[in-house]
Amino acid sequence: ILFWLLIPYCSAASSKEVEKLYEDKIFPINPMILPVKNQSHVVEVKFKVHIGAIIDFDELIQKISVTMWLEVYWHDEQISWNETDYGGVTKIYPHPDDVWRPNLAYSNSFSGTRTIGNEFVMLIAESSGKVIWSPSSKMETFCKVDIELYPFDTQYCEFDFFNWGTVYGELALSTFDEGMVLDSYTANGEWDLIGFSVRDYVRSYSNGSILKPHAAITISIKRRASVVVLTVLLPVLLLAFLNIFTFVIPAESGEKLSFGVTILLSLAVFLSYINSMMPQTSES
Repeated sequence: ILFWLLIPYCSAASSKEVEKLYEDKIFPINPMILPVKNQSHVVEVKFKVHIGAIIDFDELIQKISVTMWLEVYWHDEQISWNETDYGGVTKIYPHPDDVWRPNLAYSNSFSGTRTIGNEFVMLIAESSGKVIWSPSSKMETFCKVDIELYPFDTQYCEFDFFNWGTVYGELALSTFDEGMVLDSYTANGEWDLIGFSVRDYVRSYSNGSILKPHAAITISIKRRASVVVLTVLLPVLLLAFLNIFTFVIPAESGEKLSFGVTILLSLAVFLSYINSMMPQTSES
């Protein structure tokens, strides 16, 4: 008797049942239509960012390159199903081109507005209608550099996300409370990631006639000053100290002038090196 009672709980969905689920719920969908039955309702899209690594921070042109992937959630009313009608199937993995998905982009890309994601990242659709999408991207964004406290400076770089093609009132874009996840972060040799902040806001376009929801994540990075101190500051201080000995060398020795010129040229080389790394302008 116990054997027959356990059979329903041990059964698994067949390929026919999964295929029928796709035919009933996925293939009839028009991916261009918002995933709500009442099109006047707002689609709520929430996401958090997993940062992989800071690849490069070019201070001269004020560009930061970061690898990250997004964990995006929304509810699709057209995809939800009763699990018992399809052999207990709890989730499926539709192709991103077969269903609606947010067309996320970041507005402050270094090379102009760029969208995120590609057709190779499958979605996860659950029976409740919850859909999860995890696109990855190498993001290159403009980051204004403040060198007032160099080399003990902290820089703040913002990644500004929005959904391309929808306006305020159609889609609500926001971040989760944690905003950014650092469990897969790989430390950079020159910069320490010391914090981040998130904010959701609405930006106006076309003199206020168009409103779009935005979600911005700002990372705080602090320079590892030890390298600069050892390779730049200490040699400059040492040269400045050696310059004092110009007044000690006897004039009749004939080395007074050549010693001073050598110190001056060495300082010029270090100053040129520092200048080559710095941006041409700074707000400070």
